[in-house]
Amino acid sequence: MYGMGFDHSFGLWFITRWLKPDLMIESGAFKGHSTWVLRQAMPDTPILSITPRHPEKYLKKGPAYVDGNCTYFAGKDFVDFGSMDWERVLGKHGIQDPTRVLVFFDDHQNELKRLKQAVKAGFKHLVFEDNYDTGTGDHYSLRQICDQPYIRGGGHSCFRDSDEARIRYRRRKFWEKAVDTDELCGPGEAWWGVRGYMRDDFNHSNKAITYDEHFQNSRFVESVLDVYWEVPPVAGPSLTHQTRYEPARAPSPIVKDGRFSLFQRLGLTQFEPSVFNGYTQMVYVQFVDTCPIRLFDMSEWLRRQTRNLLGFACAGRILSTEAIQAIQALKRAYRSDPESLPTHALRRLIKSDLTAALKELLRQDQCTIAAVVFSVIQSEYGADLNAYAEMVVALARKGMAAEIDALVYRMEEEAPAGIVRGESRGLLRMVKALISAERKESTVRIYEMMKKSGMGSTWEVDEYLGRVLSKGLRRFGEGKLADEVDSELVRLYKAIFIKS
Repeated sequence: MYGMGFDHSFGLWFITRWLKPDLMIESGAFKGHSTWVLRQAMPDTPILSITPRHPEKYLKKGPAYVDGNCTYFAGKDFVDFGSMDWERVLGKHGIQDPTRVLVFFDDHQNELKRLKQAVKAGFKHLVFEDNYDTGTGDHYSLRQICDQPYIRGGGHSCFRDSDEARIRYRRRKFWEKAVDTDELCGPGEAWWGVRGYMRDDFNHSNKAITYDEHFQNSRFVESVLDVYWEVPPVAGPSLTHQTRYEPARAPSPIVKDGRFSLFQRLGLTQFEPSVFNGYTQMVYVQFVDTCPIRLFDMSEWLRRQTRNLLGFACAGRILSTEAIQAIQALKRAYRSDPESLPTHALRRLIKSDLTAALKELLRQDQCTIAAVVFSVIQSEYGADLNAYAEMVVALARKGMAAEIDALVYRMEEEAPAGIVRGESRGLLRMVKALISAERKESTVRIYEMMKKSGMGSTWEVDEYLGRVLSKGLRRFGEGKLADEVDSELVRLYKAIFIKS
């Protein structure tokens, strides 16, 4: 395939056919395979190809594709995408509206850099071919940027005895591109990017970044994107026999495992398994407030699809119209009277809309208004520990320590029987958030609630959660309580050892 496998070739063809742009731009053409795919999708639309080496140079040694209706910025005419005078170039090709252009990146450059350059140039529809997962790849990708602890499926543990580490170790044996914990984590337990580094230019440039910088990058991406959609694999691994990418870190395939008859009817059995080995979460993104009328259906469909992905829907704008109107009404009311915010509009929303509204307000650091939404969720449905954890993180970011303690106090009042069993992931997030916020009293309250609910008698504490809690309690000077947690962990370790 000379750069792209079947999954990405189909994805690029599909996106291009649906968008029907007036001009197609590709940055990074190699032997011209992506140029050929764009041409199959849009036979008469002009293409601009930006690539250091002209594809015709490869014709001397083997197959390559050179397009007759393509302007090449290659060889001595090469200009990097970020250095191009786009107003002049687009004008020369009769393009007055850059939002009618599709830009395809397969140049292995820092995708945050390319995103900012595209925003500056006025482009709105982008596709990134190599959207590498955290811990892999030769450049900083949008997927890596979107990998945050507050996103479902995001954030990672560097603790070698955690459940995640054990799962990663097992799956590393089956999938070549799977990453175990030793490969994922760099010095200081830096897991973001690639071992704490922001890679660029085929990994020729490497810059260490802090988690705070990584987090701020995600906030920027969230602020400019309206749609983030990872192209799914064409078919499941039992059908394609691919052995490289990790299926658990990818969207569900179009043709699911077990549907061999459909796979066969589509003619996919004629291909070698190797053509399905190139999947790297290719992503289509669209910037905010720029959706032309004739692209509306696609945008709405893509926005719905982001709900079902692996949790990397970076943009939070998947609210219903009713939820958006309710939030706007609350903001207007807050500006006129912060002490009296109406909740009647919120109570008409379904739980998923309330949850999405809460997350969006927290993302905007609108903690006071978010607290109103949270109270409605709490009264109507009962808030889970993940929601509490998100509130704590947001309040800590604003330095609202007293509000954090009040939140935990109310949580204790409303759950006299202690922590609800079966919420171990939410409980871990809650404990981590409280420790990070330096809330000693609230951390102790959570531990007491865990004991009240039967920890150690009717349910067993997760090993990683126990270690995090013990370490936090000891840091707060609560050595006796930390010893209690350690004793429980030792007891469980022995039980596990005897069983094995």
